[in-house]
Amino acid sequence: MMMRQTRASTMAARAVAASVTPSPKKKQKVHHASAAPSSPQVKQRTLFPIEEDNNNTITREEIQNLIRSHIPNASDDMSTETLDGWCLVDALSHCMQASNGILKDLIKEHGPPKCYLKYFETGKTNTRGGCEDGYQSFRSLCRIVAGQQLAGSAANTIWGRFLEVVGASKNDTTNLTPQAILSIVRDNDIEGDLRAPSGLSNAKCRCIIALSEAFEGGELSDDILTSASDEEVSLKLNNVKGIGPWSVDMFLLFECPLVTSR
Repeated sequence: MMMRQTRASTMAARAVAASVTPSPKKKQKVHHASAAPSSPQVKQRTLFPIEEDNNNTITREEIQNLIRSHIPNASDDMSTETLDGWCLVDALSHCMQASNGILKDLIKEHGPPKCYLKYFETGKTNTRGGCEDGYQSFRSLCRIVAGQQLAGSAANTIWGRFLEVVGASKNDTTNLTPQAILSIVRDNDIEGDLRAPSGLSNAKCRCIIALSEAFEGGELSDDILTSASDEEVSLKLNNVKGIGPWSVDMFLLFECPLVTSR
């Protein structure tokens, strides 16, 4: 009897299940490559277009005369080709005509970049140093340290005050030497006679003292920094506490531009 009930109930359950209509499966959308919308054409735009304007036209002869006017005793047949093989006349011609001649008057007033003028005048491939007493690199590094993490106006103010402490000025930095800094360190109160009057932070003051000691001891000099590669300069300067990648880059970029690539 139990077996019959079980079989009967099983058969009934199958009958009920068979009568239930299964829910339809959702059809998955098939994306065909051909159905994808085509991307719109983007018109290329020149970053610094050269406008066709007769007022901006300048001849190669005019640019050559401009270059020669900034180089003492320049000959008429002086080459304006850099060691990398490109011509400074072509570069200035493009810059003076691009973007409707926005740089034309500026280039005429100030002339070509000094690093190239120095190369055409002396034949040297870099312009590091440049001061007869051998401390131009020291002065440049002091200026960079004084301006670390400061806005331009604040950096200029502190730089001027610092120069006054050592008896120098922005127009004449001759008195800013490692010996001048170290004499204050040896004979006077660093806080009262150097840091506070100049407005330098403690870290910047210690960094400039460390630079002075490095130049005084011979670890750094104009000769060393002018003859070394960028990698060697970076390694030597990073050994001075307070000199980091940013300061090294500023020194290499603005104080030591190379006329030719390595």
